[in-house]
Amino acid sequence: MEELKFGFWLSLLMLPFGGAGTSPQTSINTAPPVSTSYLHFALENADTEQVTHAVEEGYAAAGVSRNDTLTWQFQPYDGIVNWYNQHSQVINLSELPSDDEVAPYWDNWSKTLTAGNWDWRAFFADEAEARTMARFNQFVLAAHEYGHALTYRYDPEHEAREGNEVNCRELPADRLAAGLLEEMAGVDPLIAGYRQRYAELVAAINAAIAQDIRYAVIDYARLDADCHLMHVAQPDETTMAPYASAYFARWQALLETDLPPLAQLYETYLYAPLRARLSQSSDEASWVTTVDWIDDDIAGNFEHGAITGWRLPAFAPDGRLYVMSYAVTPGDGDVGLFVSYGPAGSKKKTVIDSAALGARVADPQFFDLTAFLPLGPDRFLAASSDLWGDEASVVVLDVERGPEGWTHRMAQPLPGVVPSETRLRMGADGVVRLDIYQFGDDDAPARWLSYRLDADRLETGAMTELPDSPYVRFSDLPDGAGLLIDQQNPSVLLERDGPALRIAGNGLQGYKELGDPLEIEFISPSAAIGMDGRIRVLDYEPYLEQYVVREIELER
Repeated sequence: MEELKFGFWLSLLMLPFGGAGTSPQTSINTAPPVSTSYLHFALENADTEQVTHAVEEGYAAAGVSRNDTLTWQFQPYDGIVNWYNQHSQVINLSELPSDDEVAPYWDNWSKTLTAGNWDWRAFFADEAEARTMARFNQFVLAAHEYGHALTYRYDPEHEAREGNEVNCRELPADRLAAGLLEEMAGVDPLIAGYRQRYAELVAAINAAIAQDIRYAVIDYARLDADCHLMHVAQPDETTMAPYASAYFARWQALLETDLPPLAQLYETYLYAPLRARLSQSSDEASWVTTVDWIDDDIAGNFEHGAITGWRLPAFAPDGRLYVMSYAVTPGDGDVGLFVSYGPAGSKKKTVIDSAALGARVADPQFFDLTAFLPLGPDRFLAASSDLWGDEASVVVLDVERGPEGWTHRMAQPLPGVVPSETRLRMGADGVVRLDIYQFGDDDAPARWLSYRLDADRLETGAMTELPDSPYVRFSDLPDGAGLLIDQQNPSVLLERDGPALRIAGNGLQGYKELGDPLEIEFISPSAAIGMDGRIRVLDYEPYLEQYVVREIELER
């Protein structure tokens, strides 16, 4: 059911009671029939892991892209909520009950949702059916949670778009799960029988819920046209029954409906919203491949004595990846810095060893280095920022290795310009750009101030205003095109005279390399550099759990 910001979700149906790939298609897939072998094995053996396989394989068979970073966590059968956390991309699923857990499983459902009014022993034909349907119920709940995962993956704004109405959040997950169940029933008579029995099950439990808190069944076509027809309150431990009744009523409506094929549901409810939010595309890229695997800690934090330090990776103009590690020691109106530097995958050299910076810093507690531009093995630039807006001048560092070893220079070239966020990048003309973000106010909208930076004098020159954008801007390509990364919808874009055009990535998070660059998936593109005829992007490989460099070849 749902999600981090809500405390309880559909499958709160499981609280402890008493004590106890491919990219977004533009046309409907003609997929091979879904297999039900995983599901049969799971039902026979109470194998929760096989249920997850059944769900993932069933959805994927209709052509939807899997999320390579999604994980399942299993919990006790009788006491833990099933829910999907869209932020951590984790599905928490209660385990299938074993033979001796079936009775307490259904006792919980009856007691919690119907105050004991539903007699499950009278409903099921025998113990074998009670056992099978308990496990089948967990499969349906798993399919529901994965339906949430798919919906948030393709259409993350669906909840806000409907005013955060609970029923509008739950219906998309139910619809996909019902579509999967109908797909499986169409190829497997035994599953078709379970589906029919599940329809009778949800109707029976709903009928046993007190009438004053019970939801009536609304025709699916009406509910699909207006999900607000059922107003559902987010439950707590004492209000699960009406919340569950809404779930049962939705499923009664769905199971009475001949739904379109699952691939068509994807087209309508997943692919179309994804296409609507993506930028326009261009076929300027011809291929994407992984060219390097980084066996090194190049991002995140580290401990430097009693201080937490941070690592920043970035590409030099020649395409080589470097890492700057730094730790800040706040002083009285100044800061001390520890900085190390070197190529990714190699030993880093200490280039500043706890030296006082000598800068005029308004609040040393919030001083941070967030911009980093390597110029080669012997030189790099760095710049500060202050998200809180207390600082009135950006600090620029030039760190260089000479005959006497590493030295550094510091300048504050823009007094009075608040560096809320900073970036350093190389322009197509070979001149460094210092970009500083400005929050909007009554006098001006949010924007970027892009200054030419004389790297030898550490002085700023002409300034150009750039509009605020959801994209992260990196060094320009040699031909003048702006290189942008969309980190919310992972993809790479180029900006020329008109709007930025997507050249690689389908906007979904994943790690897939396919023939068409517009169909590949990125996990978390975090650095990029444009060179002659190619672009390098730093990404993460979730299966090997290491950073990688992926190269985009451009059409010449």
